[in-house]
Amino acid sequence: MLEKEQKFISIFEEYQICLLSNKNPKDWVLYYNKEGKCLIKHNKKNNITWIRYIYIWSIFEKEYNMNYEDIQSFMKDQLLKHFKIMGTTPLKLEDNAGN
Repeated sequence: MLEKEQKFISIFEEYQICLLSNKNPKDWVLYYNKEGKCLIKHNKKNNITWIRYIYIWSIFEKEYNMNYEDIQSFMKDQLLKHFKIMGTTPLKLEDNAGN
């Protein structure tokens, strides 16, 4: 099994960043994988980062036996280190939330 940070990095080997074009385009940044699935939705205005459960959150919950608070703290560190998203609150985005 990969070390947690290596697993996080591997999820984002090839990704695209997209600004949300409706409502408040300058407030949202979306991160997609190479298959076009949205992995992360970051709201710059309120500094909340939604982490897709099926593609990211569940991996750390199931494979690494981490609880909600541990995953949230880990994601906060990884988002700062790899995406320069400072002081964000990572939250789990359930699968019924779209693409």
